Amino acid sequence: MAAEYKLVRNPNPHHDNRVLPLHARLVSGGTVSVDDIMRDLKARSSFSPADIKGMLQLLQDIMADYLMFGKNVELDGIGTFSVSLQCRPVMNKKEIRAESVHFRSINYRPSVKLCRRLETMPVFRADSSKQIRHYTLDECREHLLRYLNNHTFITRKTYMQLNARSKPQACMDLKQFLNEGIINRYGQGPTTFYMKRPSGDE
Repeated sequence: MAAEYKLVRNPNPHHDNRVLPLHARLVSGGTVSVDDIMRDLKARSSFSPADIKGMLQLLQDIMADYLMFGKNVELDGIGTFSVSLQCRPVMNKKEIRAESVHFRSINYRPSVKLCRRLETMPVFRADSSKQIRHYTLDECREHLLRYLNNHTFITRKTYMQLNARSKPQACMDLKQFLNEGIINRYGQGPTTFYMKRPSGDE
């Protein structure tokens, strides 16, 4: 399904009768594994799963080397990674030695490019009854066009997640939209994707 949110209130830190306002919180859609990423990369490229896994491992090794020597690592379009340190609190710098300073964590600052892409992410309010919402074809068409207004292309898998459609339903929907002339199909098999049909395209 597409990303969902729920409205929640934080606990009142003052423990009085004041009710805090609601705010939106993303409902986790699960965690994507390396195997998931490899499968999607394989579908969009000519690299083998072994090549992709090897490159990801090599990237991890090189990033660790740079970070270990105090370098920030910037991945274009993804963000910047840096190391944070920890030590016991002291009042005078002479009270601490290098042996007492340790690695704490890795900081991540997302790139402007990535943030801008996510500004247009489609979100829907989570159904508190936990039942899957069934969208009409008109609603699916609206979601599709909204997505393609902000993204270059869409895959069948993304369409299925966007509209909570099964594979057979998604295939029928996309075939209908192809017949309507609102999208064009490119590629074949697992590399198939769809783009919005330019106005005036015959």
